[in-house]
Amino acid sequence: DVLHTDFLSIDPCSQFAMRFNAILLDPTCSGSGLVTHDRIAHYDEHKKLKVPMLSAQQKQMITHAMQFPHVQKIVYSTCSVHAEENEQVIAHALQFGTFECVEVFKEWKHRGNADYAFGQNVVR
Repeated sequence: DVLHTDFLSIDPCSQFAMRFNAILLDPTCSGSGLVTHDRIAHYDEHKKLKVPMLSAQQKQMITHAMQFPHVQKIVYSTCSVHAEENEQVIAHALQFGTFECVEVFKEWKHRGNADYAFGQNVVR
């Protein structure tokens, strides 16, 4: 089934949501990590100013995803290079103790920010 709606409007305990066992969360982000040819694409100072707002929305979305009772895995993905949109969002989610951050793509050399205990478990 495909549902075209605002993710935050889905009731995690609805009959529809009870069928979810995993969520791929790819929220709106600054796009600061998108590269085309020799330059960063779709990113400018205007978007950089939006990073705090985007981070707040991302934290709200990941927290919402964690409320779905049958969800066992959440994959969080952005195309941002900012810790505010990556590690800080994961750190926010982990404080609730419901999920853990596990290592993905072990062969990937570019890991997350080492300032975070889970930094080696994430990729950049």
